[in-house]
Amino acid sequence: MTALFKRPKLTTQQVGAAGEHFVAAEIHRLGGYAVTFSRNMHDIDLLASDGAHDRVISIQVKTKTAGTWQTTTKRAAGPERSLFG
Repeated sequence: MTALFKRPKLTTQQVGAAGEHFVAAEIHRLGGYAVTFSRNMHDIDLLASDGAHDRVISIQVKTKTAGTWQTTTKRAAGPERSLFG
């Protein structure tokens, strides 16, 4: 009889890096550009821009290791304007 495979627990650093890469991939999929940092920029995980480089924003990604998973957007106060259109 073989033991059931148990997936190793991911560290919070691994989950955070995966979340940052997921967000960067979504930005690229939507036609923008994004670059991640090696955990050395205070309060900035990504820099992103639209395809024409008209607008550049900094993004801080929040991830969680337990519970249900959902995506939400938290917008800063100011005019409503999408990065991609």
